[in-house]
Amino acid sequence: MTIFWMFLLMVLVTRAKADCVGEDGTLYEEWETMPSSDPCMMCLCMSGERRCPMARICDTPRCVDGVNDPNECCIQCVNGKRPSTDRCSKEAVHA
Repeated sequence: MTIFWMFLLMVLVTRAKADCVGEDGTLYEEWETMPSSDPCMMCLCMSGERRCPMARICDTPRCVDGVNDPNECCIQCVNGKRPSTDRCSKEAVHA
C-alpha cells in the first residue's frame, strides 16, 4: 500500500469517528459537548450537527452586588455573598 493510500485511509477513519466539525475546525464525536456563542446554552454533537437543546440553570445568587459577565451564564459574586437568613442556621438558633 502506498503512502498516499495509507494517509487517505487514516483521514477517512478519523473523520468517521468525529461526526461534527466546529467553527474552528475542531472535530467532535457523537454526544460530545461543543462550544456555543451563548454561555447559557449547552451544545452537543448530534447526528453530525451541532444542536443546542439545553439551557444551563443557575442558582439564585446571594450576592452583595452581582455582576452579569457576558462571557458567563450565571451572575458572578465579585464582592462576596450576603449572610444567610436561614432561620435554622447556628446564629439564629443561639441568638
